[in-house]
Amino acid sequence: MHRAESEFQALLAEEKILKDKIRKVAKELLQAKAANEDKAKALSFKIVRDFNWAIGPNVSEQDKLTLFSGEPVAHIMTADIFDILVKSGSFESKGQAKKNWKGIQTLPLGWTELESVGKQKVKICIWNPTD
Repeated sequence: MHRAESEFQALLAEEKILKDKIRKVAKELLQAKAANEDKAKALSFKIVRDFNWAIGPNVSEQDKLTLFSGEPVAHIMTADIFDILVKSGSFESKGQAKKNWKGIQTLPLGWTELESVGKQKVKICIWNPTD
């Protein structure tokens, strides 16, 4: 009986050691998780997709450089807002754009900015010169 009791006491001691190790590992995991969540919060930022458009034959390279600061600019000949909405990925088709677009229907002359367009919340900048 004495041997069985000493084996039982050894098992209890081993169980205590294992429980302590498990607590230590669990605490380390919780600390690592909290640190990773803090890092993720610090890294979060809003993704902005911009599309720059120049319309018509009267757009100069100087206009593009001045107005769009050297960013890529798509150049199209007709001022059709629905074509721009489709080509920028805001709508899948011209029909869908006509049905769902609630913004301007014709492009004014000069500078136009459209914010948070479509599901992807794109920003569209358009230069439609008067000359």
